[in-house]
Amino acid sequence: MANNFGAVDLFGLANASFVCIEADDGMESENDVGADNMGSFLADTDYVFNRKRVVSVTYQANTITGALMFPTVVLGGEMNDYTLTAARIEMDNKSRLRLTIDGHLHEDVDGDGGHLVNTHTVAFPSISHGFGCSLLVGGNIPEEGIQRATWSIEIGHVDEDGNLGNQFIGRSQGVRVEATLEAVSDVEPTVDAAWKLDSFQKPRTNAGMYRVSLSAHKVLAD
Repeated sequence: MANNFGAVDLFGLANASFVCIEADDGMESENDVGADNMGSFLADTDYVFNRKRVVSVTYQANTITGALMFPTVVLGGEMNDYTLTAARIEMDNKSRLRLTIDGHLHEDVDGDGGHLVNTHTVAFPSISHGFGCSLLVGGNIPEEGIQRATWSIEIGHVDEDGNLGNQFIGRSQGVRVEATLEAVSDVEPTVDAAWKLDSFQKPRTNAGMYRVSLSAHKVLAD
């Protein structure tokens, strides 16, 4: 039996700044099965349809210092036959930045299948180091106190099925960006004007430094 080892870059997006460290490749489907007059299943009618491959590929920053060169990610567009729908940046003050890209591929289609073309090229934030955290929402929180942060962008996606229950046509639309952070700080948090502050917390305990965490979002044109 062959035992393969290592991550596989299913999207082919690794570059000088990022190496592929994980690919989560799975399949989703629907199922229908008939039954007789007494409610017992009829095994020869068990039918699986509308199969869809669902993939997430994670990349890790290669560099400690120096500006990161993010790959070109076109949401709603195809990369190696997969339709890309989301990208996420995860940062921690004691590790390298990680970038995860999500996509899917319809294996069962009615007619030609496919998607109507409506895409959005991701404008990733400017990040000057591959290790640790960066302030991505602006505002008044000192960058040097950030412990953890995330930044994600997603395009909405709708698929309609055809006369035999398989994917018939789809379209991507509606782009939303979300961000979170946690920092050692005592400020009343603000964010840049482009962002909407959704929530924040300022825990105060007898066993730790003052902290602040927040979540924010913005919406973009397709």
